[in-house]
Amino acid sequence: MDSAQRLARVESSKKHLLEQLHHKFSGSQLVNNFGVHLEPAFAAYRQACYDAVLPDLAGPETSNILTALWETHTRVRGKFVQALSKLSPHSQQAPSKPYRDTAKEFLVFIKGSQAGYNALLRSIHDQCSDVSVLGNIAGAYLNNGGNQNKTEAGSAQSPLGPVFTTQAVKDAALVATRDSLIYLGDLSRWRHKAHVDRQSQTPQWKKARLYYELAYEVDPSSGLAKHQLAVLAEDDGKYFPALAYLYQSMTSAFPHPHAAGNLEKLLGKRLAVPVNQIIPKVKSSDDQSNNVATLRAWFLQLHVHFFRGQLFDKHVEMESEVLARLSQALKDGTNLDKTLLSMTLINMAAEAVALSRAKTLGQAHKNEDRIRAQKWAQMYFFCFRHNVKTLKVLLDHLSENLESQARESIAAQDNKAALPPVSNIALQSIHVYILWFVVNWPFMQECIENNTPDLEVAEDVRQVWRLLAHALNCIYEQYPLFDIPAIGDCEHLVDEEEATMGFQPIHVDENMDMWYHQGSMKPVMRRERSSAEVEMYHLVRLRDIYSRALLVASKDTSLLVLDGNKIIFNESGTTDELFSPANPAQEGEPVTPPPLAGGAIDPLVFSAGAEDPSQAPWTERERERKRIVTKENRTVVSSPVVAGGPFLRPTFAVDPLYEFPRPLAWVPERLQDVIWHAEHHTMKEKTPWTGMSFADSWYSLMR
Repeated sequence: MDSAQRLARVESSKKHLLEQLHHKFSGSQLVNNFGVHLEPAFAAYRQACYDAVLPDLAGPETSNILTALWETHTRVRGKFVQALSKLSPHSQQAPSKPYRDTAKEFLVFIKGSQAGYNALLRSIHDQCSDVSVLGNIAGAYLNNGGNQNKTEAGSAQSPLGPVFTTQAVKDAALVATRDSLIYLGDLSRWRHKAHVDRQSQTPQWKKARLYYELAYEVDPSSGLAKHQLAVLAEDDGKYFPALAYLYQSMTSAFPHPHAAGNLEKLLGKRLAVPVNQIIPKVKSSDDQSNNVATLRAWFLQLHVHFFRGQLFDKHVEMESEVLARLSQALKDGTNLDKTLLSMTLINMAAEAVALSRAKTLGQAHKNEDRIRAQKWAQMYFFCFRHNVKTLKVLLDHLSENLESQARESIAAQDNKAALPPVSNIALQSIHVYILWFVVNWPFMQECIENNTPDLEVAEDVRQVWRLLAHALNCIYEQYPLFDIPAIGDCEHLVDEEEATMGFQPIHVDENMDMWYHQGSMKPVMRRERSSAEVEMYHLVRLRDIYSRALLVASKDTSLLVLDGNKIIFNESGTTDELFSPANPAQEGEPVTPPPLAGGAIDPLVFSAGAEDPSQAPWTERERERKRIVTKENRTVVSSPVVAGGPFLRPTFAVDPLYEFPRPLAWVPERLQDVIWHAEHHTMKEKTPWTGMSFADSWYSLMR
């Protein structure tokens, strides 16, 4: 049978199905003609479509045939829903026999459609067994139940022979697989929503979510799957995840065409209610005290006002409420596993959407479009400000806990780095925010230099950079970063990477190793991670946070400066003030640090009379500590005083050797904020970081 005959068969079977559909649901009095059975006609049409597309997945008619097939599904579903609505019993009444029979036929239709799309997916995998993502999906899910040919992923062969000789076929297979998975998710959602299944409705809801997540894995650049996840969440009244999914759909490379309209409905209507009415709709089953639900409700209410793009009186009050509740939840160890990362992505996506719309409408010629552009620009300012403030809260939480950990390790004389004393979800959010920082640091630096967009935001940005530099130095002191695997060496996606595979606001060249390993997208790890893997990923996140900030510090124009083994925030923006004493009379004078617990003084502070540090009466052990450590020459020197071994002593303002209740105020010009080197006094420009003696050591962290 040639292609023309196959297409003719498709049209003939479709015509017969539509005739049967008309006879079954026609007339003003007849709700459902039980003498007409749709499933045989639908099965014939479905098989004709598959026979037409499978021999030529990249053919010109494949997309049209599969789209028409799904549109027929939605049309039949609409007829059944209409009939069930007319036959539905009133409250306190038992369902009538016509209602039960119609519900049974609807269930048969859904089950037949699910079986058909599962068969299509298996056939596509058999023909394109070299496409790894299809093999992962087929091996994990499509071979479960009802498939007698349970072969290993990538080893099955279709009777038609393998069809993977061209990239066009592979691309068409991925598109067909993505769409089929979304259709399977919709079918499960219909089955769950119609309440026609005697089984528990929860498994169908979970199946729908699973299919949408698989579709997202197949094609992260498409916003279709995220949009359908939002629809699924909104059907169950879960407005918080619904907002997160809608924003993620809009920030995909190819957004869902209905995402913008549904976002406007959600923020403009459903969530435009008082906070106490939102709390019940965002409460999770494990939130007994309503703390998380209240945080979510205030957060959603704040974004409702952001979305309007207009100044509002309670802006500062509402934003402070959200940040205060977030800070308290972090301190109390509240379970934010399903909250904090979603808040982070909503903040970033809202900012990106607002900026994109403002730029697009700002180039229009109509006055009404320019007015709308101003509203989007105002929303962008709101979201950028809130991102900065949220990042400040997270970095402050990380810094405080790192300092506390350092003091505890010194008291216990334990030089081994423990796991970060912050929750896994907090570190995930900081990790994602560092990716956002890599993208936005030039604009943030302009805010610092020009005090824009206003003084308050500029000061918040300064504090973020100070806290970031402080936290990075703490991380470097306490953890063996050279011994931790780089993010690009990890073969599977961790949680925040999986959630951001298609998240365009943080997709730049510097960040792409987050999602790719040896040139290919990392697979999703579906099995439960062991405790050792969880700990390892925790440390990998720390190294990646450090190395990405190091990338920013390596830029010639960055206000983050590499000085020895330290990262310093050069707030003044000039190397003269950074590397030279503010008062020439003090040149060469040491800064006496606080005494240690035992009353000793850090031997690394050389005497005031020694003009050259190399002439100071140091021991061989102290010279070893001053030497820059690389992965190749690193040796462990046990010391009851110095935690972390032979690392260069940093400023004591962030040094775990000394016990401070709070970090010292950041004053970049003062002497104790740098370790002095003779060459610094003559530096007039910022030396390219690759030309410094420690460049090789740092570069290994960024590979």
